[in-house]
Amino acid sequence: MNRETIEQAAKDYVERHYPACHPFKEHDVNVFMQGARWRINSAWHDVGEKPKFKGKVEESSFLVLRKSGECGLIQVGKDDWADVLELTKFVKWADVDDLLPDGKEVRP
Repeated sequence: MNRETIEQAAKDYVERHYPACHPFKEHDVNVFMQGARWRINSAWHDVGEKPKFKGKVEESSFLVLRKSGECGLIQVGKDDWADVLELTKFVKWADVDDLLPDGKEVRP
């Protein structure tokens, strides 16, 4: 997602939900873009923050970001976080469930 995509999404959203607010004000687009950036960044956690496994879930999926910029998908058990952290050497992680639309889990 780049700046132009976010900007267009802001304009489309305002047109659809607030038609009386036309013409667009640059401030409205900037506020939308700040919200989009916040949402994207809020899903990512530093390695010092241990994930909370929801309910009785024994294993969860995480997207991990390495210092090189490479991403990977890992499955981690509740008791294995420290071992995986040491082995994979990632710098940030995001719970896959937090990246899915509407917070709904996808189950096979």
